[in-house]
Amino acid sequence: MSAQSTPSQRAIPLATLGSVARLLTLTLAVLTTGLISGFFYAYACSVTLGLALLPDEQYVEAMQAINATVRNGVFAFSFF
Repeated sequence: MSAQSTPSQRAIPLATLGSVARLLTLTLAVLTTGLISGFFYAYACSVTLGLALLPDEQYVEAMQAINATVRNGVFAFSFF
């Protein structure tokens, strides 16, 4: 028997590739879910409480400005 391995011994099994793909997909899903959760938590704890102190007309204007600003590529990529 030689010490060299055959090509079939060096090949990565298909089941292993599926496990790696699954792990990467789940990791990405957990990270993006955490980022969005953190965004909503920070928003609820700081922005909403601060805006509640404004008069109604200013509150509506501020919310409309926030909604217009948050619509960007970075947020869309992580949210959708």
